[in-house]
Amino acid sequence: MLKLSSTSGTTESGEAVKKRRVKPSKRSGMKVIEDRPVVEDDLKEVEEKARLEALHGEEEMSKMAARLMKGICLRVWEERAELKRKKVELERNVARLKTDQLKEG
Repeated sequence: MLKLSSTSGTTESGEAVKKRRVKPSKRSGMKVIEDRPVVEDDLKEVEEKARLEALHGEEEMSKMAARLMKGICLRVWEERAELKRKKVELERNVARLKTDQLKEG
């Protein structure tokens, strides 16, 4: 007598068990029943999980890259603003020194 294992999808003899899948039909709205081996279903589930995890990982990497780029841009803008402030300060110093030089003679 063959007993079904609830977790592995095989019998004690190692044979793959078929299980029924019920899917809604897009055209008629009726349900279609098909027999598939459990191993095939398990493989599809694993592939789907792997695809979703990879997609989630890609999204996380994309978000991380966007944050890094934003941080780099902010630092560049801060540096640019600091350089502009220093340039204005140097121009003031040059103007002051020119006026002092003209006063001395």
